[in-house]
Amino acid sequence: MGFVAGLIVMVATRFEMASSGAVAILAGAAVAILVGGSMWTVIRSRARSHTEERERGRRLSERWSTEVLPTLQKSGLPDLVAYESALSEMERRRTESQRLRLEAEKEDLQAAAASQAAASLESRRAELTGLKSEEPLGSAGALAARLEEFNNNLHGVRQRMEDGERRLQALRSSLRQAADDAVREAALRLKQ
Repeated sequence: MGFVAGLIVMVATRFEMASSGAVAILAGAAVAILVGGSMWTVIRSRARSHTEERERGRRLSERWSTEVLPTLQKSGLPDLVAYESALSEMERRRTESQRLRLEAEKEDLQAAAASQAAASLESRRAELTGLKSEEPLGSAGALAARLEEFNNNLHGVRQRMEDGERRLQALRSSLRQAADDAVREAALRLKQ
C-alpha cells in the first residue's frame, strides 16, 4: 500500500510539477516510507490489541474454571443466573426480616403502653369498687352507730354526711376523668 502511494506521488511530481526524475523518486520514496510506516503501526497495534484480548479471555476462562465453577458446584447452584437469583432472594429476605423486626418492636411498644394504661385503669377501678363496698352512710345500722357517735347531734351528722357524699362524688369524677384520660392516651399510643 505504501509502495503504491509512493509511485502515485512520484508520477504526479514528475509530470505535474515538471521536476527532475530524482526529485520525483525522492518524493515518492518519502511518501511510501510515511504511508508504509503508518500502516505498519496500525497493523501492529491491532495485532497487540487482539493478542491482549485473547490473553484476557484466557485468564477469565481459567479463573472461571478454577474459582467460580467449584464455588457454584459446592453451593449446589448450576450457573451464575441461579447464583444471582439466590443472592437477590437472600437480600429480599433480609429486608423483609428487618421490616418485620421493626413492626414487632413498634407493636411491643404499643402493647407496653396499653398494658400500662390498663394497669392504671384497673387500680383506679379497684379503688372505686372498694369505696362502693364500704357501708353506705344511708343504711340504718350505720346511721344509728354514727348517731351515737355524735351524741344525737343531728346537725353534725348531716354535715358529716354531706361532706362524705361530696368527697365521694369528687373522687368518682376524678377517677372517671383519670380513666377517660388513660383510655385516650392508650388509644393515641396504639394509633402511633
